[in-house]
Amino acid sequence: MHFFSTKILYIAYAISLVSVLFVNVSYAQEITDENLIFLREIPHSEEAFTQGLEVDDLGMLIESTGQYGRSSLRKVNSLTGAIEIIRPIQPTFFAEGLTRINGKIFLATWRNGLILEFDESSYNLESSLRFDGEGWGLTNNGVEIILSDGSDVLKFYNPDGMRLVRSISVREQGQTIGNVNELEYINGEIWANLWHEDDVIRIDPDTGNVIQRFRPSKLLPRNLRSSEAVFNGIAYDSRQKLIYLTGKYWPSYYIYQLVQ
Repeated sequence: MHFFSTKILYIAYAISLVSVLFVNVSYAQEITDENLIFLREIPHSEEAFTQGLEVDDLGMLIESTGQYGRSSLRKVNSLTGAIEIIRPIQPTFFAEGLTRINGKIFLATWRNGLILEFDESSYNLESSLRFDGEGWGLTNNGVEIILSDGSDVLKFYNPDGMRLVRSISVREQGQTIGNVNELEYINGEIWANLWHEDDVIRIDPDTGNVIQRFRPSKLLPRNLRSSEAVFNGIAYDSRQKLIYLTGKYWPSYYIYQLVQ
């Protein structure tokens, strides 16, 4: 009887293990041209040194642009590309990535050690929060703000006071990946682009491991870019399952359908 019971337990364990593996494989399904389908382009301001990109609850784009004396926070019509609101940023600040959480827009500065907090309805600046190090990209998982600083490290902060909670190292096949830049949280994963590269990496937010590296089928051709006109901008509309991609000084946003 003991042997029989033990055998049944081993069989149950094996079945449960296979089930877990199956779930993980489904979760980490590869992104291909078959499920990331290019739809169309809309105009993008060619003077915009794009640093961060988000989609709000109404499907409009929120964009931050960089450079000292030219940084801004913008609301952009996602159907036409028209700029509907623009808020200049203090000239001594170099704006970087942004994210929206709890009715607020959080915008990182590059080397000032500040996160600027704006009201999402009015785009008015309300406060600033301190953090250590450089700011590059921002996103959030619904609870924590996630920040990249140009290295392999992603830092997770409590949005109430920017208290550091934890950090992870981004690794691909055991090797650290630097220049992690613009971030977007999509279906439980962190999607990121790499500075001066056209690749997107999908990151496990618990381990930092790269799930997949892929290159979108339609981006601004490299022969039409200056040296600084790099890919930098990932936004996800979770209601319509649309992904918006753009770059610094690019003339277009590239819109894709994400088919699950």
